[in-house]
Amino acid sequence: MIKKKRIFFLFFLFFLSTLAFRPTFSQNCLDCHKTKTPFIVSDWQLSKHGRNDVGCHICHGEEHKGSGDVAKARIPTPETCALCHEEKVNQFKKGKHAFGWAAMKAMPTAH
Repeated sequence: MIKKKRIFFLFFLFFLSTLAFRPTFSQNCLDCHKTKTPFIVSDWQLSKHGRNDVGCHICHGEEHKGSGDVAKARIPTPETCALCHEEKVNQFKKGKHAFGWAAMKAMPTAH
């Protein structure tokens, strides 16, 4: 029983630490990207994601930390979106725009 309490307590501490880390992580992204890609930042701020504090790391991962590791930033795909928006992604995949996405990905310059 004590082991279960200890595991629960450790899990709870870990969960709290991730909540405390998130705003800093996203703020670091914003501070840099406001100078590098200001229009992308303003688009995000106006979006539902921005208004609901869905941070950069949710869609782009946590590997990219600065200008020296840009290749580590994940480019979101429909599968990424499906983690939160499964129904909308399924609707998208049944529509004509999914064919356009597939055609775009087939082009050598889009890889």
